[in-house]
Amino acid sequence: MTLGTSLRRARLLVSLGVVALLAAATSPASAESRYSLRGFGEPTFPWRADLRALAGAGSAASIPSIAGNPAAVGFLERGLFTGTYQTEWVSTKETLDDGATRDRAEYNSLIPNLSLQWPLGRGLAIGVGFLVERRRGGIIETDAMTPDSVAYRQRYEASGNLLTIPLVVGLDLEHAQFGVAADVTLLNSKERWRNIFDVSGYVSSNDLDRENEIGLGTRLGLRVPYRNVGAIGAWTSLPAKIRGERHLQNDDITATADELRAGIWAELPTRYGLGLELTPVAAWRVLGDWTHEAWSDAKSGEVTDERIDVDRVSAGVEWTATRASGLTIPVRLGFRTENLHFLDARQEEVRETALTAGTGFGFAGGRGQFDWLLEYGWRGDASTEYEEKFVRFGVSVSGYEEWSRRTAPEAEEDW
Repeated sequence: MTLGTSLRRARLLVSLGVVALLAAATSPASAESRYSLRGFGEPTFPWRADLRALAGAGSAASIPSIAGNPAAVGFLERGLFTGTYQTEWVSTKETLDDGATRDRAEYNSLIPNLSLQWPLGRGLAIGVGFLVERRRGGIIETDAMTPDSVAYRQRYEASGNLLTIPLVVGLDLEHAQFGVAADVTLLNSKERWRNIFDVSGYVSSNDLDRENEIGLGTRLGLRVPYRNVGAIGAWTSLPAKIRGERHLQNDDITATADELRAGIWAELPTRYGLGLELTPVAAWRVLGDWTHEAWSDAKSGEVTDERIDVDRVSAGVEWTATRASGLTIPVRLGFRTENLHFLDARQEEVRETALTAGTGFGFAGGRGQFDWLLEYGWRGDASTEYEEKFVRFGVSVSGYEEWSRRTAPEAEEDW
């Protein structure tokens, strides 16, 4: 393949990545878990579908990815563009103060990741992209009564997400892989409180709180293989403070008040990941992962609810069948469990657990890959504020740079 052809294809991959990134950036993520309305919301796990199907146990996986351990980018052998689309169904059962329950079901979707990765030669590779790290959103509406027995409605709405735009550099030295990433982090959040009266003589209120912050974090990662039977991997994320401004607005019939507060800041938690990959026999891969998020140490310039550290444990297994035609079909299964980073309204810990499955196949003569995942999970229980069950379905489509060898010149005939 000539240099000009390679550059043209690189530009095409870049163009596709930019278009997809803009599409994702203009489509705000929505979340329907009631627990997503707390703190920094709920994690979205911005991994590719193949890693998601393995419960996200990717700290030691030999799968190129810009999320998690940055050392994984070092496995690139040719240009790669990947994008993921996810849909989710959430069923929530709320336990009211009088012991009664309220049920609701919601559907939402989002694009959790887009990435473009490119090898530079001699084991060096880079990756850029777009990751939705966390999201929040939803509406809570309740009936209320004034002291003089006038009924009205209280409505709380929240939306927003925590986005990361990483620049990742990976290096493969065969006996070890190293990685470093600079993560531009963007936080946008909107909250609205409304008291709605349907009778005259009472003023309805509409309070809006919008917050935008930005910061720069760092990730470091290492993966060390052992012969051909496995590897260990470790990484850490060291985020800086995110800073920005907050806009407070109050609208009612009699007055309008606006306030802009600059210098707002918050800290994101330091994260540590440790993983193991085992390939004991051909066609089998076993992954294990532990991630710690130090939320209790993350401070903020504003008053916040109590936060607790998160410990996430994941495990996955993959078996790849090869047919006589040469087609490979991987079967992936995974398990993940973790506590959320806050306590519920009753000061109880909330736990989330999920089972995952998926597979994939190549197309276009090896120039593309299609992977999908199915996830079933539950969070909370009858003793907590909300008991939720969810089903997620996601697909990732990857496009690879086409590599070809030049045809060897024909041997000249002897005269």
